[in-house]
Amino acid sequence: MNLIQLTAQVNARNKVNQHCNELYPLLIKALAPFVGQKVTRADNSLTLKVKTVLPVYERKGLRWHVSIDGSGLSLVMDICEPYGDHSNLYQNTYAVLYFFESYNNGILGKVFEHQKTQKTDYAIDAILAKRKELEEARKKVRDIESELCPFN
Repeated sequence: MNLIQLTAQVNARNKVNQHCNELYPLLIKALAPFVGQKVTRADNSLTLKVKTVLPVYERKGLRWHVSIDGSGLSLVMDICEPYGDHSNLYQNTYAVLYFFESYNNGILGKVFEHQKTQKTDYAIDAILAKRKELEEARKKVRDIESELCPFN
């Protein structure tokens, strides 16, 4: 990955995390009254009464939706960040935050209490330094494995 693409990836991650931090409490507030109630239809989509309370949150380049799976309800976000000389090159970044647990047979369980604020200040220099640190650690592991090779 080149530096221009990494810059787009970092910008996209910071933006999507900021949007998660803004939208997460709005979703909790809107959906908390439905704890203990059935929130999905037979096709596993949200019921109309739930859809009508979802907050309006529109930002340029951002798509989001509430997803349902066996683990519960989650906030899924996707953002595109253009990069390079061509307007058709994008870095897609997404986030998935579970915000309700104990989802069972369409009945909404309790709110996750341990949701942390998503980091919004990733820096390119710090990521490059971590990548270098990781590569050095991997090299060290390979060297040790080579030394131990005769002993399986």
